[in-house]
Amino acid sequence: MFLLNRGFFVPIICLMAISFLMGNDHTRNPSFQFIHENTEIHSSIDSTVRFDGIIQNVSDEVITVAILRTVNNIPQNWNSSMCIGMSCYSPSIDSITIDISEGDSASCGLSIQINGQGEGVIQLHLFNIDDTSDSINVDISINATLTVSIHENKPEKDLIKKFALGANYPNPFNPSTSISYALINSEMVKLSIYDMRGRLVRTLFRGNQILGYHTMDWNGTDGQGRPVSAGSYIYTIQVGNEVKTKKMTLLK
Repeated sequence: MFLLNRGFFVPIICLMAISFLMGNDHTRNPSFQFIHENTEIHSSIDSTVRFDGIIQNVSDEVITVAILRTVNNIPQNWNSSMCIGMSCYSPSIDSITIDISEGDSASCGLSIQINGQGEGVIQLHLFNIDDTSDSINVDISINATLTVSIHENKPEKDLIKKFALGANYPNPFNPSTSISYALINSEMVKLSIYDMRGRLVRTLFRGNQILGYHTMDWNGTDGQGRPVSAGSYIYTIQVGNEVKTKKMTLLK
């Protein structure tokens, strides 16, 4: 993962212009999908809200996805920061790139600090560095009032059949990491950690969860709260009868 600043825009814009002028002789399948929450955020005043999503690599090779904050039209006394997992960067950072392995995924989003009432719009532009026409635009609207109506955070139903499991971040990690996943429906969920010999280390969550984007943290301890040794671990999510797993590494 690479962190970039506003100077990244100039070469990227030139690259996009060249790609457009050259044209495409054929239509390519998208190399990634972006599964995200409701893009309409309703919040109370003087609060911090998040917009989260999961980038899934659906190609058969490693891809590099750039995330640009192309519009940041918010009140002057608000701040928005780009985030990878639960780590958020300076509000001055407008662009980030992430390397995503074949069949893997990464979580990203925004943290928005709201001061007083107001409304704003933020646009994210995601694209494959090697093919700038392989892109997605996401417009997020924020409305902060004294009273808040409840809106469901629904991931895009046409992108996933049941659920999506994101890559934990950071990875490798010490002392803790965040595991993100998205549910298309309210379901019974079980999220567990296993060692490389298949022994259960800890069950992070077991129960019903509502549809939408969820994040669980693991602090490198077992079910009795004892620190585990450094090494690789498997995290597994079971939603109904379906199971997905990913690997992570704890450093000491």
